[in-house]
Amino acid sequence: MSTIRALSRKALLALSVLTIGVGIYMAFFRPPLLPEDLRALGVTAKSLPPSLLAWLSVVFATWGAFIAAFGVLLFGVARTLSNPQTDALRSATAFGLLIAFGRFLWSNLVLRSDFLGFIAPLCALALATAVALLFQKNRLIGSKG
Repeated sequence: MSTIRALSRKALLALSVLTIGVGIYMAFFRPPLLPEDLRALGVTAKSLPPSLLAWLSVVFATWGAFIAAFGVLLFGVARTLSNPQTDALRSATAFGLLIAFGRFLWSNLVLRSDFLGFIAPLCALALATAVALLFQKNRLIGSKG
């Protein structure tokens, strides 16, 4: 493996781990409004309706899941760059799809979205794709032996 290729793979692995970390922060630890948000709005958190803060918590948790899922996909790509086999990429893609679209559906159910007629089939397609990717991986592993 060339030095540039090895460095790019390591950089992509580091980026994937950091991206997953950002997603975890957004999904589980980020407050509904940051101090700079409150300054830009010219309000205090106590002056806002609790329902807005609850809604923002769901929204940011969903964005966090999408960010973490993107990090998982980057990890799979980075792992695949060092290996001619594509099992890591297939698995990472499947889990990324499950994380991102599962959380997307859940938050839209909680928020009683008007777009569930579009979001639910989209999530069903993501689930079917993830299962197909994992099934293909298992079939490929089984055919090696």
